[in-house]
Amino acid sequence: MPLGSRALDILSFLASHPGELKTNNEIVKQVWPNTFVDEANLRVHLSALRKALGDTQRSPRFISNVPGRGYAFIAPLERDNQAASPRVAPLANSNSGRFPARIFGREESIAGIAGQLTKERLVTICGPGGIGKSTVAKAVLSRCAADLNAVWIDLSEVGNGVLIPTVVASELGILIRTDNILKEINAHLDGRNVVVALDSCEHVVEHAAEFAEALLDQTTSPRILTTSREPLRARGERVYRLQPLGLPPSAATAAAALISPAVQLFVDRADACLGGYELSDVDAPYVAEICSRLDGIALAIELAAGRLESLGIAALSWSLSDCFRVLSRGRRTALPRHQTLRATIDWSYLRLPPPSSRL
Repeated sequence: MPLGSRALDILSFLASHPGELKTNNEIVKQVWPNTFVDEANLRVHLSALRKALGDTQRSPRFISNVPGRGYAFIAPLERDNQAASPRVAPLANSNSGRFPARIFGREESIAGIAGQLTKERLVTICGPGGIGKSTVAKAVLSRCAADLNAVWIDLSEVGNGVLIPTVVASELGILIRTDNILKEINAHLDGRNVVVALDSCEHVVEHAAEFAEALLDQTTSPRILTTSREPLRARGERVYRLQPLGLPPSAATAAAALISPAVQLFVDRADACLGGYELSDVDAPYVAEICSRLDGIALAIELAAGRLESLGIAALSWSLSDCFRVLSRGRRTALPRHQTLRATIDWSYLRLPPPSSRL
């Protein structure tokens, strides 16, 4: 049936609150936000809407009017579950280009976190910057893809935690028509086997905790997986503290060193950078020293391997006394804070509250 956009907005607003009386002011605020509209204009659109629906003044079937107060949608409603399904794709589909080709030394962690996620509704992966929290979280969601749909939400660029519900709604493709965004998200996700992954929560940790508790309190099935440098300390949270990659013996042979996940990562990235690299017994002690001095931190090891193109293995080992200068050639497509070690530290510092940043 022919219907103008304003009349359609009015119908959508009233139908989303079936049986509730909505005042003229509430309808105007929803349909014409930030605009002054005379109530006569509202009556014109409502008259056209009721005419299109075939309503009469004496026996309305869809929209009832309470003179001087407002309007209510009174027809019975049935929800089409298929049409109302949220736009939530498995992580392997929506983020396939962001998965690392290989993951080293994290199988036990991935299995443990996946196990927690099947039993608990809120799991947080904790650890220092660059240790691999996001990589592990994506691998966990990939492993659970057969049972859980997932949406990945990067909060690193969200400057104000108040915006978390808005960002989540946007990623889910929810068209917000009320002021209560969280209510819309809850209705959208409830009853579905879905996990909402909130990445990099540390700088908005309080608001992330509030969002997680509100979502889990008001729904029965959605789960939340977060990554953060500190726990959310939210109700029902299970924390998994991610440890550094395992280190090799200091004077290892190539065979002994390659047992270490830290060395495996270094060799893999060096091979990708140089177009071919095999660890020799001559290089093994240097690689073991590099991985140990970098404390098994995955990001630092990746950055170090990227410098072999210009430094060579022995020079790289000797130059690590100036990590900020040396570890500065990350992937161009990586997040800015993952392209250099200094950027990682700066990103952390800039998110400290003023009292802590002055210490």
